[in-house]
Amino acid sequence: MSDNVGSIVGINGNLITVKFDNPVTQSEVGYARTGETALKAEVIRIRGENAELQVFEDTTGLKVGDPVEFSGNLLAVELGPGLLAQVFDGLQNPLPKLAEQCGFFLQRGTYLKALDREKKWTYTPRARKGDELTAGDTLGTVPEGIFEHRIMVPFRLTGKWRVEEAAAAGSYNVDHVVARLRNERGDIRPVTMVQEWPVKVPIKAYAERKRPVEPLVTKVRIIDTFFPVARGGVYCIPGPFGAGKTVLQQITSRHADVDIVLVAACGERAGEVVETLREFSELTDPHRQEPDGTYDDHLQHLFHAGRRARSIGLHGGDDLRVLPADGAECPAAGGLHQSLGPGPARNERSPRGNPRRRGLPGLSRIRDRRLL
Repeated sequence: MSDNVGSIVGINGNLITVKFDNPVTQSEVGYARTGETALKAEVIRIRGENAELQVFEDTTGLKVGDPVEFSGNLLAVELGPGLLAQVFDGLQNPLPKLAEQCGFFLQRGTYLKALDREKKWTYTPRARKGDELTAGDTLGTVPEGIFEHRIMVPFRLTGKWRVEEAAAAGSYNVDHVVARLRNERGDIRPVTMVQEWPVKVPIKAYAERKRPVEPLVTKVRIIDTFFPVARGGVYCIPGPFGAGKTVLQQITSRHADVDIVLVAACGERAGEVVETLREFSELTDPHRQEPDGTYDDHLQHLFHAGRRARSIGLHGGDDLRVLPADGAECPAAGGLHQSLGPGPARNERSPRGNPRRRGLPGLSRIRDRRLL
């Protein structure tokens, strides 16, 4: 149990007011306790000795006087191998595994690791003992599908770090230490294949922000002809109910000239989202002549992922996309990505050429609880 514990003094829907004695931070994660259940929440406002928190779950059963534990950590997500071909909720819980554990209706207060801790990845080291690196530099690579996923120096590290130890090539899980780094002060940091990053903090581990210069071929002739979209740019599809925004978004995501499609949905009908995901498993990748991916019967559980915090549309859709090196931006509530990069820019330390050969540092930022 955390040493920093406050008590609820007011409840209004999923917004709770908590009186605290020790310091708390804006966007800090807290857990409101009702019995044995801990409900995840985020500090959204601080007024004097009271903090207002948004709870990412149904607050039924919470009452004035219940304790709230402040974690001291910002709302963050995991980056690493295994993010592709997954379905997450807004707090990066893998929905298929959540469904296996909870059944059709997701139980509140249940939180799982985003990345599989058992799966082993074939790791190939790039950095050697004695190399000097900075945040975003490559330590090694693992294959993930048709992509080469780079394991990077954690983005939070500042200054120069010398490699003291480097793991040999082999098969490891994401928690295995692949390197130990030492800075100029003598601090030593172990580095694994997974790192956490706060969702509201931009990643700046790049040398220069590049302007979009190439068009994204959506294969929708009216868009490509009259409203061309830049690869690495952004566009939206405004319109009233029933105008076909989602249909156009789905068509674009299925047929555009991209390698990775990232869908961040808020306010979409679950049936339409499930239809899109099922379609992908039946499409053929024109480059590989193989199916794009597989989605199993766990998608039925997306219909019941309902009451799980709603602001994924603004922060989740924006954060999840991690704007790619030479990628296409999210159209409205969906996403099209050529490849994933460390932020809204090309990393100058990355190899140029075919975007397919660039690494994947992972999805950088995911917000709130409900993805669908």
